[in-house]
Amino acid sequence: MAKTIRDSGRSGLLATVGTHHIAGGSWTEEFFVEIQRLYERFDPATPPDLRLETAQDIPTDDRELTTSGRFGPATFHRYEWELPYSTAEYLDLLLTYSGHRAFARAAERTAGVLRRAHRR
Repeated sequence: MAKTIRDSGRSGLLATVGTHHIAGGSWTEEFFVEIQRLYERFDPATPPDLRLETAQDIPTDDRELTTSGRFGPATFHRYEWELPYSTAEYLDLLLTYSGHRAFARAAERTAGVLRRAHRR
């Protein structure tokens, strides 16, 4: 953010976008609880009992912008939507996150070890 603030010049607008997986939706509540059990089991860095927040509980924080002295007060907008995924689409989405790419590499290594062991 510091480089953006430095390079923004003296006028204009700056838009930032943040995304959050939030509580609610037609299928996400039950799915999230179920999938969290897997994260807690296979990823020791997962905080126990982590649950989704509502959109209203996601904090707004403009300190970095306002303390720069280059911007006026920030205005926050929230736009909520539900985006359904097929299983294949969701798995592809997960692989865009570094932690899941690490899981995938670990799973591939484990599968390779098991295949080699089974051949013996």
